[in-house]
Amino acid sequence: MDVPLDGDQQRELDRSVIEYLRWRCGENESEIIDALAQSLKVTESEDPSRLLLLPRKWTSIVRLQRRIMALEHTCRELRELNSSRDASHGTADASRVTWLPPAQPCSSITVESPVASVRLHPELALVFVATEHGRLHCFDVLDTSIPMASIQAHTRAITSVDCVCVEGTTYVATGSKDMQARVFTWEASGGLRLLRSFQGHEHVVSGVRLWLNGKDLLVASCSRDTFVKIWDVLKGWCVKSFQPHADWVRCLDVQGEYLVTGAQDATLRLTHWPSGNGLSVGIGHSFPIESVAFVPAAGEESEWFGECVSTSRDRTAKIWSIPAPRLLPHRAPVPHSADAQFHNRATLEGHQSWVRCVRIRGPHIFTTSDDRSVKCWELATGNCKRTWEDAHQGFVSCIDLDGTAQPVPRRIAVTGGIDCKCHIFMQ
Repeated sequence: MDVPLDGDQQRELDRSVIEYLRWRCGENESEIIDALAQSLKVTESEDPSRLLLLPRKWTSIVRLQRRIMALEHTCRELRELNSSRDASHGTADASRVTWLPPAQPCSSITVESPVASVRLHPELALVFVATEHGRLHCFDVLDTSIPMASIQAHTRAITSVDCVCVEGTTYVATGSKDMQARVFTWEASGGLRLLRSFQGHEHVVSGVRLWLNGKDLLVASCSRDTFVKIWDVLKGWCVKSFQPHADWVRCLDVQGEYLVTGAQDATLRLTHWPSGNGLSVGIGHSFPIESVAFVPAAGEESEWFGECVSTSRDRTAKIWSIPAPRLLPHRAPVPHSADAQFHNRATLEGHQSWVRCVRIRGPHIFTTSDDRSVKCWELATGNCKRTWEDAHQGFVSCIDLDGTAQPVPRRIAVTGGIDCKCHIFMQ
């Protein structure tokens, strides 16, 4: 019977068998021969193919070892290639963070009505598209032929959408002109499912933000009724309600225990949301504020983020330095006694109409406008770095870019406009 082993494998196997038999039977050759004959004896009732079981296992192990060695060699080559690229062009992460979208979109999504808000999934290649007909869609950015999920989320237009992923569960929050804020869960198998519907505002809900506060998943909503409300998503109740402005609160952003809002009265306000204490105010825009965003902290050890960016109907965006509040022992923060106003560090001028939306990614600020353009600005200097003219065939209402908090930042950007399209930029 032919054994599927080459000469070297046969010799190694024989040597191993002999060593085993010496251990079992001692050095007596006759006993070794008898034990070997007994172990190789095959009766008529036995299957002769059983004799090949050990050689087959042996060859499987050899093939597996060779495959492992080949993979290790490939990994070494890839690490050396990445090291050489990093040495000549900087680190890969740095290049991803400073990435700018290409001049033309890679693909486009057409929906049933004007796009009001877009949000990329923080981990997966998904984009959530909210429309002025109250529908919420989920698309795969790599295959936009049909939505992965679609739901009539509200009875009137959606104004804002946000998304977080907590312990493998995706939560999507929406605000609407039907005066409600809602939170949905998304699953690849089950699509979008309504988890909570928060009713408490008395007018249009103009902005929502989801974030994890310790072990609590919270959503903040702002409204034309001049109130901001903080809701506990899993428990379903209102945690805090306060009135930062005397006019329509049009937008908000949250970072830790601090919340910044922009209003119809053209002012910005910083609030410590757990206590409701107003801390400082930003005055400088001449028309209502359309959007606002905190500049992410420089590092985890930074105690104070210090800056935000706002956009307005006065055709400008502004970079603000936020004064640090007074921190008192065992008490909530209070306004600084001598410095309670934002400082306008730079004014970004260049758009020819209302500046609708702002997003910050790494060292860049991205703004959209009713002049149908998207602009990229340098956060450090306020200089315009690039302009995408005629990004849409109408007002560009929203933009989102992948965050830089992932271990390997992606290169994805999405824009939405009143032309009922969502453009996807990738590289």
